[in-house]
Amino acid sequence: MRKILIILVVTLFVASCSKDGYKISGILDNAAGNTLTLELVKTQSLETVDSVVIDASGQFEMKGELENADYFLLKKDQKNLITLILEPGQHLTITGDLENFAKNYDVTGSAGSKLVKEFNTYLDETLSKITELNKIYSDSLGSPNMAEIVNDLRMRSEIILEEQRAFSAEFIKNNTGSLACLLVLYQ
Repeated sequence: MRKILIILVVTLFVASCSKDGYKISGILDNAAGNTLTLELVKTQSLETVDSVVIDASGQFEMKGELENADYFLLKKDQKNLITLILEPGQHLTITGDLENFAKNYDVTGSAGSKLVKEFNTYLDETLSKITELNKIYSDSLGSPNMAEIVNDLRMRSEIILEEQRAFSAEFIKNNTGSLACLLVLYQ
C-alpha cells in the first residue's frame, strides 16, 4: 500500500510539473545556423528567456517552465520577429521563412498566438493601403489637380481607417477572453 501511495504521489508531482512546461518547435526555411531568441515582454523591457541555434534542416526546439500566460517575442533580429501568447502546457509548432518571419509564418498549438497573427496580418494590409496613398500623394506633388487629389486621398484614408477600427472592434468583441485583445487595444 505504501509503494502505491509513493508511486501515486510521484506521478501526480511529475504530471503537475509538466503542465507548467511549454514547448516551441518548428521548421523554418532560410534559417540554418541562425539563432532564435525567445523574449518575455515586460512592461518596460524585454527579458531573454531562451535561445536556440537552428539546425541545418531548419528545425528548432525550445522548452521551458511557465506559471502564467504571457506575451513573448520569438525573433532572429529586430526585423524578423513574431509575437506569441504562451500559456502553461502549450506545445507550439511554427513554420515559415526566417528571411521574412514577421509576415511569413504559421503557428499551431496556441489560439492566442493565431489570433495575434490574424490581427497583425489585417493591420499590415491596412498599413500597406496607407503607404500606397502616401505614395500617390508624393507622386502627385505639383500637380494642377492637387486639391482634388488631396480630397480623394483624405476620403480614401478615412475609409481605410474606419475599416481598421471596425475590424478591431469586431475582433475584440469576438475574442474577449484572449490576451490578444490587449494587443489590439494598444494599436
